Amino acid sequence: MRIGLLGATGGSGRAFLSLASEAGHDVRVVARRPDAVPVEPARPVEVTAGDATDPEALGRGLAGCDVVVNLVGVSGLLAARRGTTVYSGSAAALVAAAPVAGYSRVVMVTSGGVVDQPGDGWFYTHVLKRHFLEPTYRDMRAGEQVLRGSSLAWTLVRPGYLTGDDQRTDYRVSVDRPVDEDGSLSRWSLAHAILHRALADDAAGHSLAVAT
Repeated sequence: MRIGLLGATGGSGRAFLSLASEAGHDVRVVARRPDAVPVEPARPVEVTAGDATDPEALGRGLAGCDVVVNLVGVSGLLAARRGTTVYSGSAAALVAAAPVAGYSRVVMVTSGGVVDQPGDGWFYTHVLKRHFLEPTYRDMRAGEQVLRGSSLAWTLVRPGYLTGDDQRTDYRVSVDRPVDEDGSLSRWSLAHAILHRALADDAAGHSLAVAT
C-alpha cells in the first residue's frame, strides 16, 4: 500500500512512519521541514516539502497514494489554549487535493476529548477542557466535519491522552463511541492502532476511540 503521511516530524508521526515502513508499505511524506523527517535509506519513504494546509503542495506530494494519514496537530496546554486552524485547514486541503493526487481515503487523528467521555471528572471538564483544551478541540471537530461532508472515505481516530512510546498492543478500540474509562495511550500504540485497525477496510466511515 502507498500511504501518504502528514505530521511525520511529531512523536506519533515518527512512530507511524517507522511501523509503516517496517511493514513494507511505501510511505510518501509531505512536511514543512523535510530535513526533520527520520528517513532510513533502506526504507521506501519519499519526502516532499510542503505545508499540510496547502492543497497544491498536497496534490504534488501525495500523488499516487492509496490513503493519507493525517497526524498534524499541536501539543501542550498552552498551545491548545491558543487554539489552531491546522486540523480544519489540513482536512480541507486534503479534500481539495484528492482529485489531483488520486487518493480516495483519509485517516485523521484528533482526540478523545472532542466528545464527552463516560469518566470525565470535574477538574478535567470544568478546568482543563473548558479553559485550556476547548479552543483546539473546536478546530478538531471542524476538521472532522470537513471530512464527514466530503466524498472521501474517512476514518477518525480519537486517542486518549498521549504519553511516551511504550510498545503496547493491549490497547482498547471502540467503534463510534468513547472507550469506557478513557485512559492514556502511548504514541507507539496509536501508530500501531492506525496501521492495524484504522487502515482496515471496515473502518471506513467510522470513528475509532483508542486508549489503554
